[in-house]
Amino acid sequence: MIKTCFFIVLFATCSFNATCQQKMEVYEDATSYSYKGFSKKIALLSQLPPKVNKNVDRIMRSTFGDFYPYITFRDGQIVNLKKYFADSNALNRKYGIIPKYDLVFRLKDTLSAIKLYTIFLQLDEYGQVLHINWPRAHPATNKFRDVKSVEYFVLKKAVEFKFNEKGYTVHFSYDKGQEKFFWEFMFPVIGGEKGERKDYDVIKVNWQRNDENNYMIYKTQVISIYD
Repeated sequence: MIKTCFFIVLFATCSFNATCQQKMEVYEDATSYSYKGFSKKIALLSQLPPKVNKNVDRIMRSTFGDFYPYITFRDGQIVNLKKYFADSNALNRKYGIIPKYDLVFRLKDTLSAIKLYTIFLQLDEYGQVLHINWPRAHPATNKFRDVKSVEYFVLKKAVEFKFNEKGYTVHFSYDKGQEKFFWEFMFPVIGGEKGERKDYDVIKVNWQRNDENNYMIYKTQVISIYD
């Protein structure tokens, strides 16, 4: 049974056009937080303690499954926690749990529409996962739906709800709370422009196959801010 949720959201975004696209491709090249003066940068996983390195390999294999061969290590930091927490100024620079190991990987798999996706893996001093921006709640063997089928499904719903299909944009995102990837199709509402404000009808769908019947439809208003 398809579940449809209706609600209204208001949010603001900078350089809105730069974060959205019309083609369904994943290209997210991001940088990690810098622990300047409190960390040692590494260029190879072999620079990690042997037990931690082995655990990282196990985590990556079990989490990414078939995607594992397409992943490369980019860089990382080993944080000096004792030194970091001894500095009162450092405590005000970053909120949340400070990792001992902050690692960055890149995933490229053109067959699944992932042109580039930056993976952040943060571990504590024992090598346990504190954070990873990938759906760990689902089995690694779970496949993503073909983007063409996602687009077909969404455009069919757009016709059904009589949305304006001209000039729609697509936004890809990872929801940390739900541990899911989403595609958001934003359809401009005719007559919905009010200065820098624009109204959109949005259809948001989960990319994973095991949740293909769940989607949300809602209205949102975007405030475009140009530098």
